[in-house]
Amino acid sequence: MTAIAETDPEVRAAVHLIETFEPRGGVDYSWAVREARGLHATVWEKFDLLDAKAARVVNYLGSGTGLLALASTGAAGAGTIDPLVAAASLVPFGFGVAATVYAVKAHRTERVCLPSSVAHTIDQCDHYEGDAIRAEAKMLGYTQLATALLTRAAWEKARRIDMATLLFAIAVGTLAVPVLVSVAMKCLSWSTK
Repeated sequence: MTAIAETDPEVRAAVHLIETFEPRGGVDYSWAVREARGLHATVWEKFDLLDAKAARVVNYLGSGTGLLALASTGAAGAGTIDPLVAAASLVPFGFGVAATVYAVKAHRTERVCLPSSVAHTIDQCDHYEGDAIRAEAKMLGYTQLATALLTRAAWEKARRIDMATLLFAIAVGTLAVPVLVSVAMKCLSWSTK
């Protein structure tokens, strides 16, 4: 946690809040608690949406890349496509595989930090001798920490999805490579006749 806190100001602020915040008696912190829980719920929702998007990208890319590989290999094996053209199809295939790898990494299970454990919540209630408002307020730092760590995980997931999308676009663009090789081979065969 210390290494993350050194590089992430949101995590550092949450750790600081946990270490230094002492709720005062007679102060109603309920709105702050609602705000913190709402923010955490919003980030969690975004995380889930990104995860669902990553799953769709994995399915889409996996199918497309597999079909490209099967078509090229099958055509080359049947002699209907020149082996050089089939080899040129490895370029888009490679980008397709790389895109799929990034999408799979985006979809993998992430360890996320939950706001608090039941045992810790009970400890806070005991510490504040049943003063639920103060006990709940003390948990604000833990909710902020969980939200900051979840935000980091969501950003990483989004970065991987973006990279998968970029690599897929490159794969589609490089589909021209086998076509260009085929055209060049035809031009060369005509010029040698």
